[in-house]
Amino acid sequence: MKTLKQMRIQHAILSILVLLMTVACDKQNNVSSNQIPPSGGIGGSNPAGAYPVPNAQTSQLIESFKGSNPCQTGARLPDMVFSLPVSFSGNLTKLEGQFMPGSVGGVVSNVYLGLSYYKDLLMVQKVTNGTQVTGYNVILSMCPFPPLLVPGRALSNFQAPMGINLIDSVGCGIGAATASLTRMDVAAFQTYQPTFVETTFAQPNTCQ
Repeated sequence: MKTLKQMRIQHAILSILVLLMTVACDKQNNVSSNQIPPSGGIGGSNPAGAYPVPNAQTSQLIESFKGSNPCQTGARLPDMVFSLPVSFSGNLTKLEGQFMPGSVGGVVSNVYLGLSYYKDLLMVQKVTNGTQVTGYNVILSMCPFPPLLVPGRALSNFQAPMGINLIDSVGCGIGAATASLTRMDVAAFQTYQPTFVETTFAQPNTCQ
């Protein structure tokens, strides 16, 4: 027969195992659309991590938006940049396809923002050359989520299996970017195995 002490020790061990399994699982940033909780690699014509800068007014609005939606777990991780090169005239309302590391160079004609429950920021740039759309840059500004998202742990292979929906100008001259599911691969780090992170982005209030 097990003693009370043995049962308590077994219970403590099981609790620790459950906690470790939970931490190792992916971060689920699920947020419904009625909540208002709302970038690496080499590619295009710009070096790793670089992307075109929109006009001064839009840049100021984006920085203000970041400031009003701070991470709850520390300073934001460095921006990660991915792109979807295209060639057409007009507008896309949904981005689908294979996103490449790095950015597409050109003039930023429109910006779309999305925000996750954990205050991760999704910024989509529509890049043009005259009347021709040359591509879309996806910039991700993620909040720390130890040990999954921490400085020095590499993220790659951005995917949006359900696409990224673009809504033109929902206020302040900035559009909204929503995605029910985005995913990135997370590299091995220290004693942690490779895994992935999934994030949901909803429409933010850009004029707060």
